[in-house]
Amino acid sequence: MQSIPIRSGSVGVIVLNFKKHLLTLQCIRSLKTQTYTDLEILVVDNASQDGSVEAFCAMYPKLQLFESSFNRGYAGGNNIGIRRCLEEGKEFIWVLNNDTVAPPDALLRLVEALRANPQWGMAGSQIKSLEKPHSTVQMGGGRISLWSGLNRAIVNPAKLPGLNYLTGCSLLIRTEALGKVGLMDENYFHYWEDVDLSFRMRKAGWELGYVPDSIVYHHEGGSLATNSPRAAFFFSRSIVRFFLRNSPHRISPILISTCLRLGKAVIHLRFNLARSVLRGVWQGIRRYPQPYTNE
Repeated sequence: MQSIPIRSGSVGVIVLNFKKHLLTLQCIRSLKTQTYTDLEILVVDNASQDGSVEAFCAMYPKLQLFESSFNRGYAGGNNIGIRRCLEEGKEFIWVLNNDTVAPPDALLRLVEALRANPQWGMAGSQIKSLEKPHSTVQMGGGRISLWSGLNRAIVNPAKLPGLNYLTGCSLLIRTEALGKVGLMDENYFHYWEDVDLSFRMRKAGWELGYVPDSIVYHHEGGSLATNSPRAAFFFSRSIVRFFLRNSPHRISPILISTCLRLGKAVIHLRFNLARSVLRGVWQGIRRYPQPYTNE
């Protein structure tokens, strides 16, 4: 990637919207309360065409707003904002889900942690449920087995040494690291982009950091219903791409994780869900190998 001058301390905050403008506005309101002030909010609308853009303009006329001409997915939409941050020489990029609420010191704690740990390529927040504020959903991310394909969100501090990926729900990224590993891979479209980026960071020699004092509250399933056939399709397709790219075992994690998801769907008589899982796996196999792309 092209070398650019970095403005020390500057942060670009990227919030991606797709037909959830009320949640996005709630997220923006929380960003306006941040105690860390060297930040710029960039909202990317993924071709919602539901009045979202008009709502943002009416509420925040000076908001940095980018409209995609079509739905580019999670990676593609965020990459629009990431490229703009790189062009403007931001030192850090905060990728934040639109279905979150960030307390006033959430960003400050992330920036302090990255400054104190120059070996970290990116850092994640403690994710709590907005519906159950005392419940921790993830401590920054989780651990994935490259043999079995099993994914476990880390909620126990004793398990933190095993963390091998960070969740994109709240992710502060050092632009210097992005310059070495590249942007999010847009072939994923939805799910596993953050995991892929985490693995590329680690392969490039960067460490992943967890900042427990940075707390972000998350609406569970606010962006895409996790039990919907659409979600099952994209999740399954992305799993195939991730393990074919990152696992030395390749077949076993895909087979084991697919069987578990199929079994759960059939037990609950969700046959439409089972079909979506199989469609996603088949398309993932057919689409591979596609090279990494952020175009």
